[in-house]
Amino acid sequence: MRKNHTLRNVVVTFIPMLVYMIGITLMSEPGRYFASGGMTLVVRIIARRIHNQNYKSQEEIIKLERSFSLPTNSLVQAANTDQSAMSEQVLIECAENIYYINDGIYGTFNAIIFDHKVFTVHYLKIGEQESNPEQYKSVIFGPTCDSIDCIAHSIDLPLLEIGDVLWFPDAGAYTSACASDFNGFKTKKYMFIWKG
Repeated sequence: MRKNHTLRNVVVTFIPMLVYMIGITLMSEPGRYFASGGMTLVVRIIARRIHNQNYKSQEEIIKLERSFSLPTNSLVQAANTDQSAMSEQVLIECAENIYYINDGIYGTFNAIIFDHKVFTVHYLKIGEQESNPEQYKSVIFGPTCDSIDCIAHSIDLPLLEIGDVLWFPDAGAYTSACASDFNGFKTKKYMFIWKG
């Protein structure tokens, strides 16, 4: 709703001025704006590794001898540097829990690679619900055997079970249209839900 209000303000305020007063022609390609909100991606946890044996604190990771050094003590900042491969490994080593889901980078999440999209992660526990569950640093991987098939690094999630659901809103733009069947994982099932 806020997106529509903001875009409306821009259109109403600036378009008449640009077109009539300055005499320019305005062209745009708002595909992502219109398509993104049209799909919510829902996946299941198909495997997990809890209490990761390789788990290390941020301080332990920073002290490790490496052929290159971290540019900062912040893992989040490190993940945003050009040292992405090393940063991703650091974030995975810092994960307490690792989850594997039934879709990945070669499927609907390809926008992470091609568009640098950051998906917002929500969860739904199938079993007993806690009102304020403890959060753990977690990593989410897709189903393939490729190490690049990583959906999220170092995110806070409660302890989840196999069969629990993760959902990602605003997944309608440049996601399923670009999915492949890499490693034999077929395109997922789509359900259309109309509010009315």
